[in-house]
Amino acid sequence: MKEYMDWGDFEDGCKVLYNKIKQDNYSPNAIICVPRGGLMVGIRLSHLLNAKNILSTNQSLNNFNLDNILLIDDIADDGKTINGIHKINKYKKKN
Repeated sequence: MKEYMDWGDFEDGCKVLYNKIKQDNYSPNAIICVPRGGLMVGIRLSHLLNAKNILSTNQSLNNFNLDNILLIDDIADDGKTINGIHKINKYKKKN
């Protein structure tokens, strides 16, 4: 079931995520966004976190350190996205 948000709800949701990230003392070296749903949240969080590296999974991630990232998607269902990122990182470490 889809949930619709206005801009106020969107901002509130991003601030909730930001506060959780800060409470965990997590400081990612990059934010990786899954198009399309993760892009808007990722961009807003990059501003709140003052993160300089923001990437899309549509970009080549081969030349980037994926050890300390924040991966953003709008849904989590079957794990294919996170497994794909994990496989890329494992491959890079071998080569």
